[in-house]
Amino acid sequence: MVEVNQILSLKTPIINGSGTVLPNYLDTIQYDPSKTNYALYLQSNDTIVHNRFIVPDWGSLRLDLHVPVPAAQNDQNSYVDISLITSDGQEHPLNSKDWNTDTRTKGRTNFDTKKVPKGSPEDNNPALPAVDLREVSPYADNAIRMETQANRIGYGRFGFETFEVDVPDELRGKVATLKIHVNGSTPIYLDDVFFKSEDLKFGNPQMSIDPNNSNGNVKQEARQDAVNQPNNYLLEKPQYTLSYNETDKTANWVSYKLDSSSINDSIGKLQSFAPDFNLPKALTVINQDKLKNAYRDNNGIDGYTKGHIVNAEDRSRSVQSYYQVNGENYSIKKDYK
Repeated sequence: MVEVNQILSLKTPIINGSGTVLPNYLDTIQYDPSKTNYALYLQSNDTIVHNRFIVPDWGSLRLDLHVPVPAAQNDQNSYVDISLITSDGQEHPLNSKDWNTDTRTKGRTNFDTKKVPKGSPEDNNPALPAVDLREVSPYADNAIRMETQANRIGYGRFGFETFEVDVPDELRGKVATLKIHVNGSTPIYLDDVFFKSEDLKFGNPQMSIDPNNSNGNVKQEARQDAVNQPNNYLLEKPQYTLSYNETDKTANWVSYKLDSSSINDSIGKLQSFAPDFNLPKALTVINQDKLKNAYRDNNGIDGYTKGHIVNAEDRSRSVQSYYQVNGENYSIKKDYK
């Protein structure tokens, strides 16, 4: 265990892409050294196993990592494995977010797949490792390509960055232990490990969403259930959480944590809009041409107009964070109320 205030890399000034020197992570979050906080230092082949617990009925598994020196771009063997071990002794690997394999290649052009990490969607393998300890690839220069980098190190070079993995429905409600294993030679600092979105700490909003009123307008929390709850589908990302509405093709609500580390302006203004390829197969991704037209004409084309569902300035600390915001299904129907 290491006291957070003793991690020198957290005290190093951040230099953004334009060369501007920004405050270090601890100063940015106004860290109070009188309130001791520890992180776990893990090196090559280290493994930790958490005490047994009951897997919650919803929510991704999240962990906060700091990786001062990410692995080299050609190092495909440095990553973090995460698994749940159930009471019957079975080990269930947890991977980074799966992709909608029906739509993930649409609109992808001029992308050298040889420069994408092994195990990425372009490798025809939707199961990414829980955390890839390489830095975000310089070839991931737009929202669609950045989706392949969601499990790579971005802001985690300077401070603690949140990563998340999916939990299979069949493990919900079961007693399990959590196992985390570091592969390769890249050391990491591990802080919080938790289920559910931090920005939903005060609860998952209940909504009455049923266009046909077939359920008597029964209130429901958002869940990752595209078949039974297409208009209240829970979509979790490290940067924010939202309830997606299939009928309106937009969000019912968006929730995110905002603190000084989120708006340190580590990047400049970026322009990149695209469908969210993390939406499940049962839900519709807006046609790419409509998105392009909406982007060109803010007055709206084909009933859609562009706009951020999460304020871009609130996610300016890294390119990865910015693209994760813009990469969401941003278009809104002109007549949406």
